[in-house]
Amino acid sequence: MPTKLIPFEPKYSADGHALLSMSGAAREMQCPASVVLGKDIKGKSSDAAKEGSVAHEYIEKALPLAITSAPYDTFNLHKKEYGDKLAILASIPDPEMRQHVTDYLSFIEDLVNDNVSPQDTAITYLIEDQVHITNNRWGTLDFACFIKRERNSQAFIVDFKYGRYPVVAKDNWQLLSYAIALGNVLDWRQEVDITAIIYQPRAGGEVVQKWDFNSTYARQMHSKLMQSERKILKMIDKEIPLEFKAGDHCKFCKAAGVCPELNKVLIAENKRRVELLPNEVASEVSAVSTDILIDIWQKKALITDYLEAIEQTLQERLTQGESVPGLKLVQSKPRRTWKKDITYVQKELSNLGVMEPLKPALKTIGEIERLVGKGKIGHLTELTPGSVVLAAESDLRDAIDTTSPLSMIGVIPTPSTEGND
Repeated sequence: MPTKLIPFEPKYSADGHALLSMSGAAREMQCPASVVLGKDIKGKSSDAAKEGSVAHEYIEKALPLAITSAPYDTFNLHKKEYGDKLAILASIPDPEMRQHVTDYLSFIEDLVNDNVSPQDTAITYLIEDQVHITNNRWGTLDFACFIKRERNSQAFIVDFKYGRYPVVAKDNWQLLSYAIALGNVLDWRQEVDITAIIYQPRAGGEVVQKWDFNSTYARQMHSKLMQSERKILKMIDKEIPLEFKAGDHCKFCKAAGVCPELNKVLIAENKRRVELLPNEVASEVSAVSTDILIDIWQKKALITDYLEAIEQTLQERLTQGESVPGLKLVQSKPRRTWKKDITYVQKELSNLGVMEPLKPALKTIGEIERLVGKGKIGHLTELTPGSVVLAAESDLRDAIDTTSPLSMIGVIPTPSTEGND
């Protein structure tokens, strides 16, 4: 049955999102000052985020129609407003998105059918519903199914990720926050077994990742989350000093471009380390020690994200009319594309004598496996050796033996002859 959610008064940041988000819980706990620094910044929505929002909109319409065990009134309400599931799926213009949304609906259908028995009568579904822990921390829960029993009550929480950035389910604070919020909504007074799931069809790894825990663990973590919130609110009210901490969590922080801690960690510290080198060798490349190079390389992803954040911040300031010395906004070089009416383009090209304007191409291996199943096309595929890349010592892949001539074939690049003519 659908649930009547507990009303609350959401507190917003400048961009209309939650002051404390579910997705940002891990970052906010590690770097509470990021909330203070970012609360008045209107973050720019990326193309990937917009694409994900579109996929979620179709899911919100179609998923209630896919769950056959949902009560008739819920089904009928959606059917009256949106039609049937197949019609909604057929209306998705992008073939890739249509396939991923279809697969996701099938996954949810199977999840429900495999875990809900005819004897289960107290079932609650949440689909793209707004849930909250406090007025400050709230967000949209993609899917949840709570099966209340006298014993062995179960809850399933699914977060649909349409982006390509891989997310790990285990110890994921966003999933944990949803579980805590769900417990608030449903007033769990008994032990509940929780399965939290990340569904990410485009990240290149496992599409489905599961993490099992229980409501007792969720309550324990709720206490930590509330401690973090109290600390952040004190920082906002200037009762205690700001606490910054740079790390991987900075990637999606909207304040990254103006963060003093990132500047300190990535720019100032390494600049000072190089400046401290002996003057007589400082001009030589070899003067930068391996230790310094390793330290900088280990921050590669963080540096890249930081530079992108700086560029976005400067672009936003110029867009808002602020003068930025030495920089300006320009139009990027236009590129030619075919008009969207492919049928018209084909016809006109045929009139020009082009016999086969469309190039035939095989579907990708992943697309074929979705059609025929895994393990059936091994005899038609082969592994292409990967390129040699740098990796941290903790990486699970075997290190290349640089002392073996055979293993080093193609590893050391041939010196460039450019400029030697």
